[in-house]
Amino acid sequence: MAADALERAPDRPPPAARDRERLLGVRAALAVVALTVTIGLPRFAAHTPDSYGYVQLARYLRGEVGREELVTPYAYRVLTPFIAAQLPWRDPSLSLAVMNVLCTIVAYLLFIRYLRLLLPSRADVNLGLLIAVVSFPTFAYSSEVLTDPAGFLALIAASSLLLEERPYAFSATVSLGILARDSVVVMVAVFLLYQALRERRMREPWPWITSLVVAVPPLVTLLALRRYFSDLPDVTGMPSLHQVWSNLRNPLRCASVLLTVGPPGLLLVAGWRRRGGAAFAMLPRREMQLLAAVTAVGVLFGLYSVVAFVMSGRYVWLTYPGLIPLAVVAGRDTFVARRLTTAANALFGR
Repeated sequence: MAADALERAPDRPPPAARDRERLLGVRAALAVVALTVTIGLPRFAAHTPDSYGYVQLARYLRGEVGREELVTPYAYRVLTPFIAAQLPWRDPSLSLAVMNVLCTIVAYLLFIRYLRLLLPSRADVNLGLLIAVVSFPTFAYSSEVLTDPAGFLALIAASSLLLEERPYAFSATVSLGILARDSVVVMVAVFLLYQALRERRMREPWPWITSLVVAVPPLVTLLALRRYFSDLPDVTGMPSLHQVWSNLRNPLRCASVLLTVGPPGLLLVAGWRRRGGAAFAMLPRREMQLLAAVTAVGVLFGLYSVVAFVMSGRYVWLTYPGLIPLAVVAGRDTFVARRLTTAANALFGR
């Protein structure tokens, strides 16, 4: 027995190392909170053209206005306004802004664990975390009167569950996330694409049956929401070339997209140009397939938003669970990444 204990002992880190890990985790969490609040503060409780729909939904849930004040698609995104309606502040805008800050902070804290499952070193995790937190979405969307931060939180949680091979928890998380932001349904496409990429596991019928079981609840949730609010007027435009032209000629819309995906995208391209396909050699095939699926679906949704919606960086924010790890893996040895890693280590600890 003593010999067995000696053999197992090296597998467990000493108490001092465990204490240091805990302290570094607390330090990173405090840094995330401080950075998110500070960066998002200038836009705290700021309104966009979409904000009125969410404020009216929160007021409806409080019983202050009638159903005739609601419009879709804003009424579909009921979860954040529902929670905000229960908070003590009289102004729903303040409640929604507080909820969004909290959702963004929790999303980034979950992102730390997600990155640790993917990346080999604390320095790489710190670099990925810095790119996510010190970003345009944190400034522009984390504290506005919107519902995107809750959707982003659902995306991070769902991506983590896919990485951990927990499909049924993934299905439940996406279903709940759809109540916060209907665009979270894109994670169903991520899941199906990820499964399709894993060719050897998908040659038998049983994995496809399991995939169907996982995909159905989120789709039923989305359809139920649309059915329940089907009597409301819809302000969503139809995809058109006119919408494309309107988006592309608006410099602020274009800038929001470029500022959101530009930093991780440029780092990814720089690493790819320097090392080619070898840039991703350190990633196991399964992780690479998941990151590719998340990034591809996120990019496609961003392109669809150019055709169908008012173009915004909010729609490509959902690429971050795939794009940022890929950018770190590919570009970690570039000059800019090394400088950023030094700053990230100083902030989050190493």
